[in-house]
Amino acid sequence: MTRDADDSFDNASKSIEGSIIQHKLNQVENLKIEKFILPDNSSPGMLEDLCLKSIHTDEISCIEDFFQCIEKSTGRKSKEISKAKIHAWLSTQEHPDKRLGEAAKAGYIDWDNETFKELKKFIKNL
Repeated sequence: MTRDADDSFDNASKSIEGSIIQHKLNQVENLKIEKFILPDNSSPGMLEDLCLKSIHTDEISCIEDFFQCIEKSTGRKSKEISKAKIHAWLSTQEHPDKRLGEAAKAGYIDWDNETFKELKKFIKNL
């Protein structure tokens, strides 16, 4: 199972455990259930945070400057800043209309980046 931690890794973990119990998956013989809570199986955040960590520092600096400028000039601050940042980054790619999953399939995300090491290990061990 995978899911985003969002604001709390601990709450996400408890939510998964609750779902397992609610659906009685813990009572199924020979069923092995593994979980990975994004972004890194220990921190709050989401898939977008993990992807942002894999992007070159210069690009991220530009995106952060953009959001600071928008907040300063309009007073608006995104409630889901990681999603907003990844969409801003995606808008600078060759085909700017791709969603994150499409961008990943198109090779925009560097899956060989060290950032994805633990997630890849989790997937390989399934």
